[in-house]
Parts: sequence; C-alpha cells; structure tokens
Amino acid sequence: MYVVGGVALGATVQSGSSTYREYKCAPSDQFDGFTWCQKTRKGKERRGKFNAIYSILHSPDGAAVYVNRYQEPAFFGASEPNDDIQRYSLKIGESPRITRMPHRPGFPNGILASWGKVELEPLDNDDIKALAEGRRPIKKGYLIDFIGNFARSAKEGLPVYRLSGGAGFVWVASYGLKGRGTLRLLAADASAISPRFVATQAPTNPTDQRPPSAPLDLQFLMRGLRTTDNFIKLAEETFLATFNGVESEEFPNHIFTDAHQRSSKDVKEIYQEIAFQNFRQCFFLSDSGCNRTYGILSGVMPTLSLALSDVIAQPDPIREFKI
Repeated sequence: MYVVGGVALGATVQSGSSTYREYKCAPSDQFDGFTWCQKTRKGKERRGKFNAIYSILHSPDGAAVYVNRYQEPAFFGASEPNDDIQRYSLKIGESPRITRMPHRPGFPNGILASWGKVELEPLDNDDIKALAEGRRPIKKGYLIDFIGNFARSAKEGLPVYRLSGGAGFVWVASYGLKGRGTLRLLAADASAISPRFVATQAPTNPTDQRPPSAPLDLQFLMRGLRTTDNFIKLAEETFLATFNGVESEEFPNHIFTDAHQRSSKDVKEIYQEIAFQNFRQCFFLSDSGCNRTYGILSGVMPTLSLALSDVIAQPDPIREFKI
C-alpha cells in the first residue's frame, strides 16, 4: 500500500471526515468526472520553516488515484537522501529504481526513486517546447521533474516526465551544497487516469455521438482556441495596465529579490520584467500558491473576466497541472 500524507492510494476518500474538509476541492480540469483537492500547510523543523502542498485526485466513486506532497524548502544532511530512499524501500518491500539528474553548473543535485508499476515517460519535443514557452503540454497527465519547476527544466534541457504505467510510489528531491532544496512524494495509479480509461468512465449517449473529425467538432475547437487566445492577450494587457498604475513601494519585497544589485535599469522596469515573468508562470503553470503569493496579482486576476470570479476565488484554481 502506498501512502502519502495519511491518504492511501486506492482508498475511498471520506468526504465527511475532518481531514477531507481541510482540502479545497473542485472538478478536475484534466479528467472529466474526477475531483481535484488541495491544501497548503506551513511547518517548522530544527533547520527552518517550510511550506507543504498536499494534493489528491479522486475518481467519481471517491477512490484516491493520485496523492501528492510537495515541500519547499526541504532540508537534507549528507546521507539523508539515500537513508530516506532506503527507509521507503523497507516499508514498501522492494528495491527502488533510481534516476539521477544530469549535472548542470549552477543547479542542485537531483535524485528520483520509484517503486511499483508506475513508469516515467519522458516528454516529447512538442510538450517540452510548450512547457518552455509557458504553455500546457498537449497530452494530458501529471508531470514530474527534479527541481520542482517544469518550465525551467524544459528551458535548461533537464528531464521532465509524465506518469504512466500502473500503481506506484515516487520520491524525488533536489538539494544544493548546503542541503537545502525540494522534496516531492507521490503515489499514483497512472492507469486509472490515462486518457483511454477516463474516456471509458465518462457517461455517454450512444445515440448522440459524432465522429471526432466531424466539421462541427473542428469548428467548435477552433472557436475555443480563438477564445483562449483572446483571453490570454486580455490577461497580459490587463496585467501591464494595472502594473503601470502601482507605485514601487507597493511591490512585495519577497518577490523581487536583488533587483537593485542585478541591473542598472530603472527599478520599475526591472520590477515589471520580473513581475510579468512571475505572472506568466503563475497564469499558465500555476507555480506555488500563485494567486495568494504574488500580491500584485490580487488586483489583476479578478478584473480579467467576471465569468472567472468563482474560479479565481479558489486559492489555486489551476494548480492541478503543476503537481
């Protein structure tokens, strides 16, 4: 049995339990009929404070098919990564499959261990390009990398994988010379969330099915793409317009670190460049706690579309793609 954060893979999520009520849940934006739940907690150990994000995806009948915990920062002594992996191996009862991150100057060490039938499928060039450009991959599924930043991994040529295969457990960590980094634990049954499986679970009406390539379907898809493109442009224009009306003193210091030292440009130009980069990552990839971390966005996101107000009110409306 694979367990993360007290939730066992395959177990029925008890919607009335106090544990479940700690999560904010909404329909999955990747898999029809499934429910995505998430909560964020702050913690502290002797080496420092950290944030932990817990995520669950459960099927229409309540079975947990994906359970995840992501911690940043995580703290490691010299032997802790290997010790942690061995501890999980003893608990699971099998040897791990180890993958190490290719060495890159300026990047931390990375190590990934997996157990069970879960497989790591490297993304193809099209999906890597999409991530590097701040877009969602074409193919659905949950992703994993070594450093906890898919866009940066794609840009730097570091591996990014999609979960496939069957049920299993994955431990992945990154850490620098001082032992500070990230830690992600996940248990998933990729076969339960594969596009083919989800398609068979979705309710259908045999008398009302159209061929996938029918002209009406194509027209509908093109209208959707045009609407999405227009919305993205509106989002960016609204962000810049709002940004230009904000005084420098209003920017949160924890977002724009070392801006004065890194460049001789006008400070507001530096802030705009960094903030807009954060906005794009937040908007497209839902990096850690985007709508609540970046104070500047609180005045931007609600103005984009009244139709999105209910979604924007959630702490992490599209966080599911991230982890």
